[in-house]
Amino acid sequence: MVAASPVLTLCAVQWLQRSRWAARQVLGVLLSFAGAVIVVSHGEPASLFAGAVGLGELYIFGAVVAWVVYTLVLRYRAQGLDALSLTFCSILCGTVLLAVPAGFEWQAAHWQLPTLAAWGAIAYMGLLGTALSFVWYSQAVAAIGAARAT
Repeated sequence: MVAASPVLTLCAVQWLQRSRWAARQVLGVLLSFAGAVIVVSHGEPASLFAGAVGLGELYIFGAVVAWVVYTLVLRYRAQGLDALSLTFCSILCGTVLLAVPAGFEWQAAHWQLPTLAAWGAIAYMGLLGTALSFVWYSQAVAAIGAARAT
């Protein structure tokens, strides 16, 4: 379902700019949505109307919508801010928003503090896999636009 992000971004950009759709774009959007339906329904699209969509799928769809909104904010509302500042703000917001549910999970699961190796993995993912990637993504959105960058 995460692969639907570029398609939803394209749809949002086309709608915001009131652009005309090329036949190739329409075909691509329809194929992408068909693929998402097949994956979510486990190959049985009719099951979607029988309650086959679970809470996990809804959470992932919410994440996709949040990514599209983030991308559009980068493109249309964050003009003039550098990529590092945008990345810092987005990571700070994400940390604050996820801290409360993470605390509940930590308490419910009776987890222990991470080991030194785990802290290393967390630092690697936070700095390289997230922060650097977000900076590059912000730069790409500014340089080539939301739909192409996604």
